[in-house]
Amino acid sequence: MDEQLTVELIPAKPRRGFQPGHPKFGGRRKGSFGIRSANARAVAEKLRICPLELLLRAAATGELPNADGSKTRISPEARINAARSCVPFLYARRSYVSGHLEHDVQTREVPALEHIMRDPELAAAADRIAFAMLDAPDAEYEAIR
Repeated sequence: MDEQLTVELIPAKPRRGFQPGHPKFGGRRKGSFGIRSANARAVAEKLRICPLELLLRAAATGELPNADGSKTRISPEARINAARSCVPFLYARRSYVSGHLEHDVQTREVPALEHIMRDPELAAAADRIAFAMLDAPDAEYEAIR
């Protein structure tokens, strides 16, 4: 019962292709569309629709156009979702900035915050107010505070 197990090791294959640090050649150029994006753009062009325009119109008017020319009303939640899905295409994402602040940051407790965050419409309105305050010039911000 004393059998010895012998294993024959396969030597590693020599590295093929470019050495580490070699400049990249070939492949998709920076800024060009991948195949999925190119296909989606081709379908939208063939159907003669612009998804971004459709979503923005739905958010602005509360109506979606039908193929027969009529329009269908959509809910306020659907309007907010349509607008929210357009944001990444229209505004840059805010980046985190660390460093020294010139002024102390004042915080306040908001007793109704849990109530606001439970209601999607109130939460969306709170978001809009918060971002409007961030984008307001200092003089306007002081008037709001």
